[in-house]
Amino acid sequence: MQSTGGMPAVMGARGVVASASPLASAAGLRVLMDGGNAVDAAVTVASILSVDEPYFSGIGGHGIAMLYLADTGEVKCLDFGGFAPRAFTIDQWGSPPRHRYWDVTSSVFPGTLAGWAELLERHGTRSLAQALEPAIEHARRGVPARPVVVDFIAGLKKEISHFPELARIYLPGGRVPRAGQIIANRDLADSYEQIARSGAAHFYDGPLRERIVEYYNQCGARFTEREFSQYRPRWRAMLETTYRDGYRVVVPKCQTCSPSILTQLNVWEHFDLADLDHLGFERIHLGIETAKIAFSDRRVHCGDPDFSQVPYERLISKDYAAGLARRIDPTRACPERLPGDQADDVSRGGTTHLTVVDRDRNAVAMTCTLGPSFGCMHIVPGTGIILNNEGVFFDLDPLDGPNYPAAGKRVQHDMSPTLVFRGERLFLALGTPGGLGITQTIPQVISKVIDHGLPLQTAIESDRYRYFGEGRVRVGDDIPAAIRDRLGDAGHDVLPAGAPPIWAGGFHAVAIDPDSGALIGGADPRRGGLAVAY
Repeated sequence: MQSTGGMPAVMGARGVVASASPLASAAGLRVLMDGGNAVDAAVTVASILSVDEPYFSGIGGHGIAMLYLADTGEVKCLDFGGFAPRAFTIDQWGSPPRHRYWDVTSSVFPGTLAGWAELLERHGTRSLAQALEPAIEHARRGVPARPVVVDFIAGLKKEISHFPELARIYLPGGRVPRAGQIIANRDLADSYEQIARSGAAHFYDGPLRERIVEYYNQCGARFTEREFSQYRPRWRAMLETTYRDGYRVVVPKCQTCSPSILTQLNVWEHFDLADLDHLGFERIHLGIETAKIAFSDRRVHCGDPDFSQVPYERLISKDYAAGLARRIDPTRACPERLPGDQADDVSRGGTTHLTVVDRDRNAVAMTCTLGPSFGCMHIVPGTGIILNNEGVFFDLDPLDGPNYPAAGKRVQHDMSPTLVFRGERLFLALGTPGGLGITQTIPQVISKVIDHGLPLQTAIESDRYRYFGEGRVRVGDDIPAAIRDRLGDAGHDVLPAGAPPIWAGGFHAVAIDPDSGALIGGADPRRGGLAVAY
């Protein structure tokens, strides 16, 4: 049972790129075919996504990347996450404070470009200028508006219309562009060209920085030029667990909520999932109950480790999971320990993910975001750069929680690019957008592949569940009404799936066949994704 009609499997022997944009995937594959490695291709893909999927990512945002280096077997994690200004005070958000979705004061530091530059400098073979060249061309000449892009713009037309710089580009003539209409962002092309000539320093320590900081402060945000010049991405440690017999799952260890991925997998080891229908009541109920536990742990424990003690080892321990598994009632929904996270408004969610594996089996799984769609909707005038509003994902209650906003604090996020190994060999490189649904969708797809034996593309397209807090659940439209009714009878508040199912994410992954070494790409058609290979 699938929700999309089924995309064909994409296989190659020498390289695969999977992303939310066919143009970006094609350009990344060209980089690989011309001799570039996975890092080179990943940065090119990410930069084009800021043009062809502009509402989800760009250099006004932040992100995180996981790397696998085949020659040494090393796994690395680069965190280019953003923080609140060091002059931030909570009174900027009112009294009592509230999230300001379309306000520059909700922007966290834009670390994305620094992340791209660091990846290329440390592990790439091409310059930043070379990596940006295709994005410059697409931004200047324009790209045809894909149906998924038209749908997103149409859904936000009212909001976009209040922001002249954004509306000038994405509501030409005051109208939603039609499918196939060319959309150009020539100011962004100019900014990328300047960066290509002068390097990332142009953004963090040069004329572009001055324009960005000036605009931030005009709008009430309190970033300083010094914060820009001193910013450096961080190479982070990782967390890992074993799963079933012979698999190892590795996730980032920082302000991300990735421990909940491992918690859920550890709990599922106590159940024989292979004997369950992966879209049946028993499997979905178990998944929801496990996600509910992880959801609560996320609110209680996860945040910037520079500001709080995150009990990583306890959260991912097998003993902790065993205790959780014993508490799950196989027929009834248990009460939730904490209220839902109201900051995660699914109507506004937005992030993107890309995965690349090259001929040498180096891999990059990278997730980038502007926060909710089009970020705070402010473009720094004359630059084409959309600023994020990731600050809305700080928790305003409880006051002493690990994700309560503070000056210089990195915002908690769910971006969790993940690597799965079978023995010592890389088996899966994967990730997805989807807000707090990221850490629910990733274990679901891993389980569909490992426990239920689904091919990667089938596992990605297969219907999903997602828990939203306060008992609320969404499941895909193809889940039979009888199963929906059973979930409701068990105590779950089953909401309509909605169309398009944005909450389900946009999963992009690459698998490596453990016997032949063939590369298998998987892309999520829910957001217009495409995997390509050679």
